[in-house]
Amino acid sequence: MSAPTASRGLRRYVHSKDHRPDLPQVVIGLAVTKEGIWVRVWSWRGNTSDTSVLPGGPRRDAGLAARPGRHGRRPSEARHRQRARCEDRIRDAKDTGLDRLPYADAPSNTIWLQIVLLAIDLTTWTQQLALTGEWRLARPRTLRIRLFANAARHITASRRRIIDLDPDWPCVTTVHDALKHLAW
Repeated sequence: MSAPTASRGLRRYVHSKDHRPDLPQVVIGLAVTKEGIWVRVWSWRGNTSDTSVLPGGPRRDAGLAARPGRHGRRPSEARHRQRARCEDRIRDAKDTGLDRLPYADAPSNTIWLQIVLLAIDLTTWTQQLALTGEWRLARPRTLRIRLFANAARHITASRRRIIDLDPDWPCVTTVHDALKHLAW
């Protein structure tokens, strides 16, 4: 089935990241305060590139690419790394629940977003304080599937806390090491 070709106003039948060529695309930008209050909303044609609407306009750094900047890096290379880190954070937020807004009204979704941000913070601090090796750099989805989704029993006996994990579970040593690292 081929995609429709007619476009009206801002709607454009262009490449869809959801692999839905039958739906028109519109680019929406949203400015919010620190509290999450909407300040301004922009909309652009569906075939508008991110780089053309971000502050500073389209990137024109062909002349800068040949000259090294601070620390011997090219400015364009540093900018690409920043962009990649930003996209990694967005992917991690979506894996944590940002892409599933469960409510129809904005105030309820604001609470959901706060919960997602809290989950991201808890995951990040867990990685920094308790985990080592490859687990410290793992994506939230990997941690959720391999480490956090394990059945365990929390037992308190004689003023001692005991975590009873299944010994046949493949990541049991990682969790034991993390708890020891925290001196739990």
